Amino acid sequence: MNNVTPERKQNVLKSLALAGLLAIIIFIAWVSVQIVSVFPNAVSSLASLADSVYSYDPRDEKDIILTTPVNDAKSGETITIAWDRPLQTGTYSFTFTCVDGVAVEIKTSENTFGNAECSKSYDLGGVDAADIVIVSEKNYQVDFNYTLAYHKTNSTESTAKTSQSFVVTNDRLAPVEDEVTVNDETITPVTPEPEVAGEATPTPTPVTPGTPVTTYEYTYAIPVSNPNGYTDLSVSYKGIGRINNSGIFINTGVVREDEAGAIQFVVHNLGTKTSEEWSFEAVLPGGVTFNSKDQDPLKPNERATLTFNFPAINETSVQKFSFEIEVDKDTNSKNDEVTWSTVVLK
Repeated sequence: MNNVTPERKQNVLKSLALAGLLAIIIFIAWVSVQIVSVFPNAVSSLASLADSVYSYDPRDEKDIILTTPVNDAKSGETITIAWDRPLQTGTYSFTFTCVDGVAVEIKTSENTFGNAECSKSYDLGGVDAADIVIVSEKNYQVDFNYTLAYHKTNSTESTAKTSQSFVVTNDRLAPVEDEVTVNDETITPVTPEPEVAGEATPTPTPVTPGTPVTTYEYTYAIPVSNPNGYTDLSVSYKGIGRINNSGIFINTGVVREDEAGAIQFVVHNLGTKTSEEWSFEAVLPGGVTFNSKDQDPLKPNERATLTFNFPAINETSVQKFSFEIEVDKDTNSKNDEVTWSTVVLK
């Protein structure tokens, strides 16, 4: 009968345990290889997630994604800047860079800031869009730079932001060509008025011996209506400003708080036939509405310039205005109305 000593028995158990552990490790390794071969994308995603969690720093600023970015805008019109709002907590702020001769109004569903100051942060609230009105008083085109930032609740530091820019254009300040070149000689153009009749006598040109002389003749004629032609009355906004002490309209491009203003519209017959009598409705800044009586017909290429006074507005704000005509037998009704807006400044 064989007797097994306790020491030998213990050594056998240790050997079996070690072999079992090695077998388990080998099995786990084999299973891992099979999982990776069957689900490589899942393993890659888990590794990427782990790396993101490891490298995440809540102090890093993230970018705000704009859903309606703005590339350009017209002076005085309302533009909407909208963005993606993944969190329903926190607020957004708006800041813009100073530009000479530019006035800005900011409006959201929660707050309104008239005559906003540059380089100042404005709390828009917990919103995902803002309406902006920008008026350029001095330049035809300006670059408008702004920053939109996200702030956690009760925090003054931003955790996400985006900085963008776009061009604001004031068509009334567009550069005008003062001279034109004809036959390699420069002359000052003459713009005829529809009411002028007859022929203009050309100014004698000084003659230098041996130099060819070019003479120019301009003929102005009263518009003649074609009975088989068409009528097209077109409305355009000419300018906004004030009436000076001599009763002359001054186009300043802006309206000042507590000062009476004035506005001009032009009705132009673009057709070849004299129009019917026409009337208009003007909605002026401050909400004043004016309805006219029937106006005299306009001949082809004839214009009527209408100037309206309106009372002072006692607050800085954005004021919309419009002008619409009513006329029979007009071939194009799409240009019978114009709508615009202006910012009332302090």
